[in-house]
Amino acid sequence: MTLLAPNHSTYPGPLALRAYYFCYLAAVGVAVPFFPPYLRGLGFSGQDIGWVLAVSPLMHMLGPVLWGWLTDRTQRPDVILRVALAGAAFTYLPLAWASGFVAVMAIQLSHQLFNIALPGLSDTLSLSRVKAAGDDYGRIRFWGSMGFVVSCLAAGQIFARRARGADPWLPFLVAGALTLALLLAFRVHGKGTHARPKLADAKLLIKDRRLLFILITGGVHWGCAAPYHGFFGVHVQDRGLGHQIISYAFALSVLSEMLTFFYFRHIRRRARLSTLLIIVTALSAVRWAITATVHNPVLLVVVQCLHGLTFGVFWASSLAWLSGCVPDNLRATGQTLFTGSVFGLGSLLGAVITGHVYEATGSAAPAFLGAAALNLLQAGTIALWGRKLSPEG
Repeated sequence: MTLLAPNHSTYPGPLALRAYYFCYLAAVGVAVPFFPPYLRGLGFSGQDIGWVLAVSPLMHMLGPVLWGWLTDRTQRPDVILRVALAGAAFTYLPLAWASGFVAVMAIQLSHQLFNIALPGLSDTLSLSRVKAAGDDYGRIRFWGSMGFVVSCLAAGQIFARRARGADPWLPFLVAGALTLALLLAFRVHGKGTHARPKLADAKLLIKDRRLLFILITGGVHWGCAAPYHGFFGVHVQDRGLGHQIISYAFALSVLSEMLTFFYFRHIRRRARLSTLLIIVTALSAVRWAITATVHNPVLLVVVQCLHGLTFGVFWASSLAWLSGCVPDNLRATGQTLFTGSVFGLGSLLGAVITGHVYEATGSAAPAFLGAAALNLLQAGTIALWGRKLSPEG
């Protein structure tokens, strides 16, 4: 297989890609912190919230792989991205008029059918630029984190001032940001330059022990983060705090993530990928234990600074691991296998378990403590096996 000489039709330009990431993750910056409190405002129980949040990971178990295979076969990740963005934006709007559990579940199912494709496709286009133009993934992703922070802080102020339990501005803001990302995606170009993969190639890929290791590691790590992604907003409200504390915590966490992405190239020079993953999982245990037990709003917000390591280093290290063991002609398939494992099985189990724990105990704190214990166990497992399976050799 011969790589074609790179040009601006085979990989994205730097400005368009960064602007796209800003708007795409601006949508995430509204949805992730404020969707669970929105559901609570509709009168949903903890178990109901858990099942609504479980729709995304359930569909991530298979859907992203199909999107990834379609992308690798068509060799047009840019076109597939636009289709997914259009579907994700326009299926989210009906949430503004839905109030019942069945209606919300139907909207969530239709939205996630398209939304699950976005993380893998976005990173596939980014990595194509990194490989072809020598760009830095962390500094591309930095602008997505910036979009998350800006939208999260703005939404927190809007929702606090409006003081409505289930504010219809949430679906309007999310759909609006996705629409802006769609418009920018027409400036994000990218064509495959390798031979189209065959099914036999994919079968060989999933037998690679290095790939299986990072799929399992990522899934467990993300499952442990489910109490934060799904119930942190509810947890904050149960502490007698409001929307602004939720937005401050998420904004500070992503600011720390931005620094990590910006300097990851330097971080990686100082440690092996397996070592970085051990540090990530151990510090995650510390973060969740503190989040579960503190009531002081300042400490609750400040401890989320660990997000720069527990997510930023985790994500960048995992993509570097994938890049070392996935062939170029299966880049989208490998990337979406990873997002399927992380946002699929791991997130599904985490969301459902957290919902049931909350329903049984009336608190998310026990779920955070369970996540801390599992992360400690995971750190020990990576210490035993990670170095042997690392693509660094």
